[in-house]
Amino acid sequence: MALLSTYPVIHPEKMRRTLEIDLAIKGSDLYHTEYHQALLKAFTKSMGMKGLSRATQNIYLKAFKGFLSHHFDSDINTLRYRELLRYVKAQGMIMHPTRLKQTVSAIKFYYERTLGREKMFFALAKNKEASLFTLYLPFYDLEKRVHGIDSPGDKLLLFLVYHANFKLSDICRLRKEAKDMFEHHFRMPGNDERAIQYFRRLVTECNKQYRQTTYLFENNGHAYNTSTLKSKLFRILGRYRMEDIYRIQYQQILKGTDFPLRTRAMYLSAFMKFLKHFNYKHPVFVTDGDIRAYIALHRKKSSAHQNTMISSFKFFFHKVHKLPVSPQTLVRPRNDRHVSDYFSESEIAAMLGTTDNLKHKLLLELGCISNLRQQEIQNLRLVDIDFKRNQLYLKASEGKRSRYSLFSQHLHDLLRTYLIVHKPKIYLFEGQRPGMKCSTTSISAILKKMAKAAGIQGKVPMQMLHQSFATHSPEVNKDIVYRQELPIPGYESIKTTDRHNHFSGGALLNLKNPPGRSGVQISIKANRNHGPP
Repeated sequence: MALLSTYPVIHPEKMRRTLEIDLAIKGSDLYHTEYHQALLKAFTKSMGMKGLSRATQNIYLKAFKGFLSHHFDSDINTLRYRELLRYVKAQGMIMHPTRLKQTVSAIKFYYERTLGREKMFFALAKNKEASLFTLYLPFYDLEKRVHGIDSPGDKLLLFLVYHANFKLSDICRLRKEAKDMFEHHFRMPGNDERAIQYFRRLVTECNKQYRQTTYLFENNGHAYNTSTLKSKLFRILGRYRMEDIYRIQYQQILKGTDFPLRTRAMYLSAFMKFLKHFNYKHPVFVTDGDIRAYIALHRKKSSAHQNTMISSFKFFFHKVHKLPVSPQTLVRPRNDRHVSDYFSESEIAAMLGTTDNLKHKLLLELGCISNLRQQEIQNLRLVDIDFKRNQLYLKASEGKRSRYSLFSQHLHDLLRTYLIVHKPKIYLFEGQRPGMKCSTTSISAILKKMAKAAGIQGKVPMQMLHQSFATHSPEVNKDIVYRQELPIPGYESIKTTDRHNHFSGGALLNLKNPPGRSGVQISIKANRNHGPP
């Protein structure tokens, strides 16, 4: 009972799990010192207090024991971040990725939750390589797509590649008597009898129409080699404008990358429009001159449109098809020199005055005062709010870089009130289902409704709140260099920051020189690898 009294506030089930793990710790010969027993006990107790599941506790404990074994002669409470990062990188060379993630989670849990230190970031993930692979199409899908093709040879090649998934080298060796090969030597994917009968019928038609001498696919009496058969396949895709095959294959390739969903959609749309312009000619047969001519047709479009188009070309030509395109061909445009739209202070006040809804007011103030983007507001979790330091932790936000953002004491009180009234489970702003984050459509609709009620005309995207933060900075005596040091994503460059330099008449009259600063302003943006101070 003495052990039970150590955990007076834990649920009985959590108490039992903690005791089992505690007994496992005491039974280990490796951790017989009082120091390591105390470390493991503190680690186990904090896991129980945080309500981790039994399986998670066992996984974390195993990973933490390995961490202790590696630093058996060291005081782990004094280890610096660089030493932890060095250990994690070394384990990454020998561990399975899943086990490495578990080890990192256990280390972070100990230093952040048990010891109460600041969050640490370990950027170990490598960019996923895009690669071209053979697409598989179900028989009913393939049959529908090749229905309008008259040539039995072209239909047979498409069938063998995209349904039977034969390698081109294997297709080159197929004999003309291959009609019954799925009965004895090969297995049809899905083992569909209709597909087998379809294959037999196509082989019979090819033998009757082409009169081959030896092989199923011949060129002037000789078997195709892999390169010539590949060229034939690519020409078939262009001849019959097989848009769906291009699209489905590119979609699956993009799913294998770590691009955001929006980037995938933009790349796919830009490249499919490019292929459509050339009647779906395969990229292998597209020349640099074709690409230059196509880009010239879009020179009057915005810089953002042209940059997306060129980025998609670089991705699909260089990384997917491994085709060289000269740098002189893929030339990016000069950036547009535009001034961003923003809300004035009176407009923000008017919008806040149009509603008594606590959720709507908090959403607007987070976007404008704490400088959060729409996706950051949507993904903000309760565990990311630090009321002690008045900070918000934004994980992998703009440019996949984690950062911190500040909020005022007024927003601190508003957040506290909101949490008491609405009682969200996981995310700060949740939809109708508890624990599920609200949609970006709902966030945009809230802003549009408030703007309309305040009499603001025109489009009001969430980006305007973000731009309002940067714009109003000079009007509260913050110079452009200071704004670069604020936690604003995308404003590291002075050119980007200068884009938001709007001055009201009163601000120009009352503008003062910034006071002298003896030291350098400290940025609180989180680096990709960031350790506790």
